[in-house]
Amino acid sequence: MTPASLTRSRFHDHILPIAFAAFVFVCALTGGSSRPDEKLQIIVRLAAILLIAVTLVGVRKRDLTNSLAPITLLAAFTAAILVQLVPLPPQLWLSMPGHAQFAAAADIAGIAQPWRPISLAPDLTLNALVSLAPAWAALLALSAMTERRRDQTLMLWLLVAGASAILGLMQMSTGLTSPFYIYEITNPGKPVGLLANRNHQATLLGAFLAVCLIWMLDHGKDQ
Repeated sequence: MTPASLTRSRFHDHILPIAFAAFVFVCALTGGSSRPDEKLQIIVRLAAILLIAVTLVGVRKRDLTNSLAPITLLAAFTAAILVQLVPLPPQLWLSMPGHAQFAAAADIAGIAQPWRPISLAPDLTLNALVSLAPAWAALLALSAMTERRRDQTLMLWLLVAGASAILGLMQMSTGLTSPFYIYEITNPGKPVGLLANRNHQATLLGAFLAVCLIWMLDHGKDQ
């Protein structure tokens, strides 16, 4: 094995998994709220961008080819949001359903109709676009890992989801003013765990049960 291939193998088998684990840890502690005004979102997105940069250093073409289906799906979803931010000519924009009523804004301001994107709330649409950074980071990192390391992320997932479940029990058992809530805007008295919303916690725990089943089935094959 050449020095270059040894370095690349070390990257995929050691460096990248450590970076991914650190990213998951950051998401667990700061990524529980989906509100655009939550300041902790900045930390999650910066961590995602950093993981993407680390992954692209050593990603191989075949890694992306093996994950072509999910990458294509996420790319299509990203494009669907991005296209809503492209400025359009005034006549085309005003001809779209629900847009004509906004023509009066330019008339009152005494200016010509400007070029505007499809989205009526471009700031929120831009936030939705940037919010996909963690999804891209996780997908690319997992695609670039070795199969053995990728399988080991199941245990990491179980630990995070299990910690959220335990924290939720602590929150519910200590009342509406529990000191164990991470976010100010949350569902008081409910077991939200590491998240800010009880529905998100329910989704996490539902996925937790599915991953537990997968882990037990895979573990049973090794016995």
